[in-house]
Amino acid sequence: MCTIKTAGYVVVKKRINYFVLFCGAFELALRGHDEKENSENRGIFKELVNFSAELDNELKVHIQSAKLFKGTSKTTQNELLECMLDVYHEEVKKEIANSPFVAVIADETTDVACEFQYLCKGQPVERFWRFYVPDGHDAKSIAACVLNVVNPLIDQNPNKLIAQSYDGASVMSDKNRLKTELQVLYQREELSTTSGAVPLSILLNEEGLNCTFQETLKLLSILITIPMSTSEAERSFSMLKRIKTFLRNTMKEERLSALGMLSAEKHFVSGIENFNNKVIENFATKKERRMDFMYRKL
Repeated sequence: MCTIKTAGYVVVKKRINYFVLFCGAFELALRGHDEKENSENRGIFKELVNFSAELDNELKVHIQSAKLFKGTSKTTQNELLECMLDVYHEEVKKEIANSPFVAVIADETTDVACEFQYLCKGQPVERFWRFYVPDGHDAKSIAACVLNVVNPLIDQNPNKLIAQSYDGASVMSDKNRLKTELQVLYQREELSTTSGAVPLSILLNEEGLNCTFQETLKLLSILITIPMSTSEAERSFSMLKRIKTFLRNTMKEERLSALGMLSAEKHFVSGIENFNNKVIENFATKKERRMDFMYRKL
């Protein structure tokens, strides 16, 4: 049975999650130059907490009296960001597992930006994965960095990966069947008049023709999944410049990746069901903590 105090800690924890999410989504620096009590500018995160505490008595009491867990330290921010990135990665892994193919996009400056492109419910999506610091900046080092990310995701189905930054492969298996499917497809007016690979893929899925046009869908999936340009990776570096500014150039890789994810995938994150609860569960199980965040309402 949970205590009222424990439940209150979890409620406050959710609110602190929202503050971190807000700063990450709008690429705002969480920390200030001087976070002492008498500072006039303690950073956006702590100023958000203080402002909200004036409107929320429960949060105000917690900030003033909490001894086990206050939730405003740099360490807690980093742990929360790490947990958010973990929850996000789990959701992306589910989408990749349900997609027939996946392509990986990698580009580099000082850091390597890694992204995936694949089909989700018949439509192409691009997902930021994270930033990496490779051992070197030659093709071999970047390839090794990318493969360390990709291999665990496609371990059970190596043919799922159809395009990489340095290679590509065809996985078509039945050319005769594909020819037959295309002949039937062009005989049906509603299918032959559909223009574009994406609209045709969506139409075949909506009409329940997945099994009938297996090879056609496979071909369409490959065409849609293979990235036509590196513009998505370039956008990641534009985002990187906004996050990793001159005043924030000591930021570590894990924090940078989590903040990058919150900025690039804010819409995706907002659609994850029970995102805050999943983050709290992840946060609670990361290590042994003096405060119990896991509880059930009776």
